[in-house]
Amino acid sequence: MSEVELERCPFCASAPTIKDSGNQGHLYRWTVRCSNHHCPVPAVASRPEREQAIAAWNSRSARSVNAQKEREAIIVFIKQTKDQYLYRMSHDEFSAEYEVRS
Repeated sequence: MSEVELERCPFCASAPTIKDSGNQGHLYRWTVRCSNHHCPVPAVASRPEREQAIAAWNSRSARSVNAQKEREAIIVFIKQTKDQYLYRMSHDEFSAEYEVRS
C-alpha cells in the first residue's frame, strides 16, 4: 500500500508535522498541524487513524476559511444592526415620553 503524502499548508505553504500520541487514552491518536507558529490559520487535523488524519489535513482549503470569515462578518453586521436598532428604539421612546410629559 502506498503512503499518502502530506500536503503543504494551504494558507502559508509550510510543511506540516504529524504526531503519534500513542495509546495514552486520547480519543484522536494522530495529529497533523502546520509547522509555522505564525500561520494565519493554525488549524489541526486529529483522527484515530494515521491515514484519516492525513486525509483530513489534505482536505483543508482556503475556501472553507473564507466561508467561516463570511459567517463571522454577517454575525458582526447583525449585532451592530441590532445595537443601532435598540439605540434608536430607546431614543425614540425617551423622546416620545418626554413630549408627553411636556
